Amino acid sequence: MTETKKPLYKRLWFIVLIVISLFSFVLGVLDSKNKRAEENRLPIEEQIANSNKYIDEATFDEDGLLTLVSTITSTTDEVSIAPTSVTWSFKTLQASFEHPEVKQTNILIKVNIIDEQENSTIKDLASILYTREEFQKLTYKEFADAVINQ
Repeated sequence: MTETKKPLYKRLWFIVLIVISLFSFVLGVLDSKNKRAEENRLPIEEQIANSNKYIDEATFDEDGLLTLVSTITSTTDEVSIAPTSVTWSFKTLQASFEHPEVKQTNILIKVNIIDEQENSTIKDLASILYTREEFQKLTYKEFADAVINQ
């Protein structure tokens, strides 16, 4: 007499595997919701700075002005705005205006110039200031042209 094997879904090891997988999935979803809730409790400037690796300093004042500072390092005086700076600046402006409290955003891009003797000098490279209304009317191309021509 031949013994028939149980179907896969009736085997104990398979049921235990499914239960553990579901449990892990539910814990992962709950954990990500908790992390997002914690991030939303942070001040606006910290939320923006934490979401962008290029931001070195961030401040938000009572008038609704969000100021973000990015410092890049160079070994020459001949520094210009790189396309990556234009892209992350535009995306950061978009992200900042998702917060209704932000009325204006100013992105300051500075350059730390290091000469042959290892002397360091910080110079302003660009200042990008937009109100919410100005930014809503702006296209990426207009923004890029304005930033590069500074």
